[in-house]
Amino acid sequence: MNPRQVRLVPGALLVCGMCLALLQSGCGNGLQAPAEPEAGDGDGTPIETTNTEPGKAAGQAAGKPPPKDSTPQTTNAGPPASPPGTLVYPRDKDRLMATVHGRKVVLEDIINHIEARHFSGFKNLIALPSGQREIQIPRMANWTGQYADVLALEAEARRLGIKESEIRKRQGEAYLTAFHAYQLDYQQRNRQAFPSTKTGLEFHRKAFQKDRGLGLEVEGLLNTMIPDKLDKAGVVSFYKRYSEAMNGYLKISQIFINTRDRKTGALFVGDRMAKAQLKIQEISKLLNKDGKNFELIATSHSEDATSARLGGVLNNLHRFDPRMPATFCRTAWSLRNGKWRGPIETLFGSHFVKRIEWMNTKMIVNPDPNNKDIRHFVRSHRKEQLIFKLRENSKLTLHY
Repeated sequence: MNPRQVRLVPGALLVCGMCLALLQSGCGNGLQAPAEPEAGDGDGTPIETTNTEPGKAAGQAAGKPPPKDSTPQTTNAGPPASPPGTLVYPRDKDRLMATVHGRKVVLEDIINHIEARHFSGFKNLIALPSGQREIQIPRMANWTGQYADVLALEAEARRLGIKESEIRKRQGEAYLTAFHAYQLDYQQRNRQAFPSTKTGLEFHRKAFQKDRGLGLEVEGLLNTMIPDKLDKAGVVSFYKRYSEAMNGYLKISQIFINTRDRKTGALFVGDRMAKAQLKIQEISKLLNKDGKNFELIATSHSEDATSARLGGVLNNLHRFDPRMPATFCRTAWSLRNGKWRGPIETLFGSHFVKRIEWMNTKMIVNPDPNNKDIRHFVRSHRKEQLIFKLRENSKLTLHY
């Protein structure tokens, strides 16, 4: 049975016309693409990151798994009992979450945006004891990065004079494509048809829009600025520069240090962050510049137990791997074999990354601009380049 198309709902940004999912869940992005980062020299230079879009990590193939969504719901009346630092609304409505173009973004800004564009009634929901969990799980860290990306992208759209109607159109397309994939995934996982009743469709649409709306809003903005256009000269030039990434995957090693709360996804504060920073500094001092002791230090110091047992080694990392944050993939692919870089920050925590070797899996003999896989790769690269450039230019900083 083919999934039914979701009905467009007037007044909702997401469907009336919608941080990029690939940055939320994987690696990806020009008008004219800026240059890639230079190959690492093992000097420990940090690379700034924001979201990206957390996505699911993939065990050994991608390292640190996302924190489990284990915060219990509160059912008692009155303010929920929560650990220090846990978000509670409206108590923490003025909590600083990010800064973009010098503007302070507080929790209330993000909540108001979700309420207005993605989920009507969101403020009432999270004001209830049973609804506090919505902002007390790692998705809140994703929303923070995605909202910050929206601000940076909207500022760029205004600078370029892009019409609001064109943005809404691209956002609507992004939503419908993603919801269709969601329907197919539902059918495969549950081995049954997607709910076709009005009530069933509405329930899933609202939940999907609440959870994924901000990420798809970013994707729609990027799709507007980076059209799906590619000619023969363009694809040949791109292929000459990035043939490795298009033809294979990497074997890498990582050293992972927790700098985020596993239950909430929030950055550590106070003594917890100070302790993590001390360990990061210790690792930086222990690592040889040539990276020869990287796997040994990974075994003894990495806090990702699964990969640490293997010297931090992770296999099969693709350039735009949907299992890992964009910054992680971007960093690994910017390195030469044997070189390392770190610490870099993702929505999982802090990483040191070493590129071990490139593994060839195919060879594109004649790059065709009409090949959908090639077009997707090139467009993803240009989107990623743009969002990272805008984050840097806007001095985007996450505080949560």
